[in-house]
Order: sequence, then structure tokens, then C-alpha cells
Amino acid sequence: MSLDGHGPANEYIRYPSKWSEIVDTIIRFKGLPHAKLSIGFTLSALNVFEVVRTAQFGDAMGIPFTFGVVHTPSRLSPNILPQATLEQAAVEIDDAVDSLTLNPSKRELRAISRLLRSFARQDREENEELWTKFVQFTNDLDRSRGQSIEASLPDLVTSLRVEKGPWQRNIFHILPKDRATPVSKAS
Repeated sequence: MSLDGHGPANEYIRYPSKWSEIVDTIIRFKGLPHAKLSIGFTLSALNVFEVVRTAQFGDAMGIPFTFGVVHTPSRLSPNILPQATLEQAAVEIDDAVDSLTLNPSKRELRAISRLLRSFARQDREENEELWTKFVQFTNDLDRSRGQSIEASLPDLVTSLRVEKGPWQRNIFHILPKDRATPVSKAS
């Protein structure tokens, strides 16, 4: 199963999914004879704080957790996040690993923690262009779907606030109907 978060986070990232329907489907699959399930999690800039909740959900269901990483589009790659946010997510994962019972999931979480720390250690300048594209993308999603990144991914937005300030809701890529030109700079 491909899950990129737990509850509202998965509904945000995997719109228009409904968490209750996902859980019902998982329960039905678990009831099939000879069914072998695993969670495939795609680590992105959106879900670095969803790793633990998603792995714990799988662990409680007896389903191991595996992961891949978003590299493209680059605006969604986890390595665009500030170093402090990556480190905070890695610490959260480290603190939760021993709460899991499934050894394969523990190994995967340790690998994610190492990966996030390697991204945090990369000698890189802040890429403001990619950051702006990330904010534009999420704001466009929110506006088109009637969602809110702040409500769906509060841990991420709270962590980012420390490095980037309040979420910039006025940055869009897709033109609002009442604007002649796109807003491209944070105010």
C-alpha cells in the first residue's frame, strides 16, 4: 500500500483520499488468505514529520514499512527543507524507532533518519527559488482543493516557521482569477 502520511496528512498529500476508506481497505486486505502487505512511503518535503505516525500505524496493524524518496519534482524533495527542520525530523524518528515491534520497519526508520541528517549536513546555500516553488505549489493545492497545509501538516509548518517565518499564503504560481500578474515574492 502506498501511504505518504497518517490521517489528515495522507488525505492532504494523496488528495482526494479518505483515511477511513483506506483503513477499511487495509482491514479487508488483511483478511484475505495469503495476503502479504507492506506500506510503501515516499519521503518528500511534505511528510518528513509523518514518518513516525505512518510507521507506527503499520506496526500496530502488523504491516512493515518501506520507503523511497522524491527526487523530482525537485520542489518536493526533502533536501529543500532547512537544516534545522531536517534535523528535528531525524530526532523525532530516532526517538520513536524502539517503539516499533517490526524489525524491518525499524531498519527503514533508521535509514530515513540517516538520510535526513545527510541532507542536513550537505554544504548548500538555501535555494530560494526551489523554496518559493514549494510554497507556490502548496498554496495552489490549498486554493484549488479548499485545504490548508497548516491544518493538514501542522508539525511541518511549525518547524518551518522557525527558519522561514510565518507561512506565506500570498505566493501563487497559478494566477488567481482576480489578479493580472502572479505574486512571486514573499511580502
